[in-house]
Amino acid sequence: AATGYIPVRDDAADVEPYASTLAADPRFGVALAQLEASPEGLTSAGPVVGPLREIRSVLAVAVAAILDGADVKASLDDAAQQANNLIADYNARNS
Repeated sequence: AATGYIPVRDDAADVEPYASTLAADPRFGVALAQLEASPEGLTSAGPVVGPLREIRSVLAVAVAAILDGADVKASLDDAAQQANNLIADYNARNS
């Protein structure tokens, strides 16, 4: 509760220290109420990107290169192109 973060699962309301914080200050329940009121569906299930794992890997490589001194813009442009290619390939295979 001290971090300002809120649980992303409604069953976390029963876990300490969130449960006692919620009991002491109902304002902490606003985000939980919004979570519980959200309809279940594709839009609330997280990012809908087929090759998400591969894209995360591409980004990790780009960040590592940048931290090692590579040009930021060139590294990110390359990562964006690779990510776009992964998405295009995924969409072509699944359309």
